[in-house]
Amino acid sequence: MSELLYIDACVRAERSRTRQLAQRFLDRYQTCHPDHRITRLDLNDMDLRPQTTELLRERDELWREDRLDHPMFALAHQFAGADKIVMAAPFWDLSFPAILKIYLERVSVNRITFGYTEEGALLGLCKAEKLLYVTTRGGNFSQPDTASFEMGARYVEALGRMYGVEDFRLLCAEGLDDVRNDPKALLSQAMERADARAGIFLFFSVIFLKENNQNKFKLLSPGAPPGLFLFHREIRCIIELKVLLALFKKTLRNPLA
Repeated sequence: MSELLYIDACVRAERSRTRQLAQRFLDRYQTCHPDHRITRLDLNDMDLRPQTTELLRERDELWREDRLDHPMFALAHQFAGADKIVMAAPFWDLSFPAILKIYLERVSVNRITFGYTEEGALLGLCKAEKLLYVTTRGGNFSQPDTASFEMGARYVEALGRMYGVEDFRLLCAEGLDDVRNDPKALLSQAMERADARAGIFLFFSVIFLKENNQNKFKLLSPGAPPGLFLFHREIRCIIELKVLLALFKKTLRNPLA
């Protein structure tokens, strides 16, 4: 069973506009994919302490002793094993609330979520291929003169790539506190985008196989839009529109088990 890990850093709880947007996505996702499991983590309900000197000393000792099965690393293992990841956090002070940073520091563990090759190159170890970041912003930070101020989504995207999660998506409603805008209308538009995004969050899974010296494409699941970049660990395939449509038509005639 495919698992979607939902990480909620919406510190205003039920009053959070970000949580409303994320919940809309999750509801639609569950409707589209009823056989998938959604695991929810509400960071506000967890006892997540900052990485203090004492905490880091204990963690480093466990890591040196190769005791990576210790409960201290449970969050990292959970993150590394998820098939898809959704994070929800409001735009605070140009990034996101501190509780999410504490969580990400707990998740970032060498040899669990990332590692290094013998040549010293960074190596992502997470199973997930897709990461959706849901946020709401009072101002507009997607314009050329303001985009450089936005460090929340960009940070999560960069960290995802460090973990090996190549497909990053952003679901955002912004300008909600601009007195010139209608915040209800903007949030409603974002809700519609959430519905659309949830329906295609499960894309075609296409793996380029090498079997008996023959190159083959294997279609694992329907539902993808054409022209999509698909990543599968070290194998990266760019499927052109005509090839993807041909695969889809073939699947309709002869669905895979």
